[in-house]
Amino acid sequence: MRLPIAVTGADGRRALLCWAEIAPDLGQARVLLATRVDGTPLDRRGPQPVLPQDRCGARYISGITAVRVDGGYGGYGGRPAAEGDEGL
Repeated sequence: MRLPIAVTGADGRRALLCWAEIAPDLGQARVLLATRVDGTPLDRRGPQPVLPQDRCGARYISGITAVRVDGGYGGYGGRPAAEGDEGL
């Protein structure tokens, strides 16, 4: 349940979520992927995660380029990420 989920933005910024915070039998936190704001597409900025339970914007990522379920940091749940090794 400690499996990290790394979300990377177009500017290289990353945010981490923990599987336990979104698991239905544990935290049940909602994580949404916004593709529009007030009906306007986010084409230029790209998709953004929406975490309603967060009280501040510390995990705000604009223009998501990758989501890694092993965290992409190596050492847990998989091989270390190589430079340029991104994927959705």
